[in-house]
Amino acid sequence: MLKIFKIQHLIFATITVFFLSCLKKPVVKFKIIKILLVLIFLSPYIGQKNVFCQTTELEKIDNELTTAFKIMIEADYRVRYDSLAPAFKKKLKNELSKRQTFYHSFDSLSKYISIVFSNDQRLKTFSWDEKSGGSWHSMAVFAQYKTKSGQIIAHQFNMNDDEMLVGYTDSKIYEISEITINNKKHYLTFAWGTHGCGKHHVIAQIFRIKGKNLIKCNECFEDSIDLVVIAQRGSKFNIRFNSKTNEISYNEYVFKDEYGYYYSTGSQVTLKLENNKFVKKEHMNNQNN
Repeated sequence: MLKIFKIQHLIFATITVFFLSCLKKPVVKFKIIKILLVLIFLSPYIGQKNVFCQTTELEKIDNELTTAFKIMIEADYRVRYDSLAPAFKKKLKNELSKRQTFYHSFDSLSKYISIVFSNDQRLKTFSWDEKSGGSWHSMAVFAQYKTKSGQIIAHQFNMNDDEMLVGYTDSKIYEISEITINNKKHYLTFAWGTHGCGKHHVIAQIFRIKGKNLIKCNECFEDSIDLVVIAQRGSKFNIRFNSKTNEISYNEYVFKDEYGYYYSTGSQVTLKLENNKFVKKEHMNNQNN
């Protein structure tokens, strides 16, 4: 910030010297110099005041959202779902649609909500457990993203047109990676969730920003729209994305019908991005033989 002010002062001083050299009356010169010196002295404080005002406004938004979230999440189930949850989501969407909130860290709200930012700083996700009761944990997920034109857009993106949760997308996003598919930037997200019955899951989804929309890739995985791995609670997934090899790896679990239980095979599954789609490596090897 001070560096910017120094550059501004240098430019301002250069213009001033040129302007004063054109004046002939010493008295006029003296008065103008006094005015200019005052302006130069005050300009950093004026700039800092603007920055301070914006920071204060963002902190206010952060604190208001945090307070609203805590009131909502601690309220009675019926009150929460009938009024408080819809009101909070509406307020969150409204605040996230403001340009100045896009790069804000939300230091207070982030203590209660998982906030993840992509490395290129174009996609940001907000997700939390809605405390729906029981062993099934419904997660709300909001996306805040920036279009090529610089517009900031926010919406709840784990809902379909009928506002019903789809598949395992009610999961808390904890990681965003960038990948290139069809020569276009895409975003690979990892999220965790549980639908009860002693099981939990991770889900990998792929999105891209097209115009004003955040579009889900429905053909980026070989066998399904999303990659979903399910295991018994307490089991580790060790799901990872290797950006150098464009590979996703994770622990393998198989479901035993006779026991209704997911067992670990002790092996790892690796999916590689090949021809704009993630496919199992062994499938690729079979094709090459």
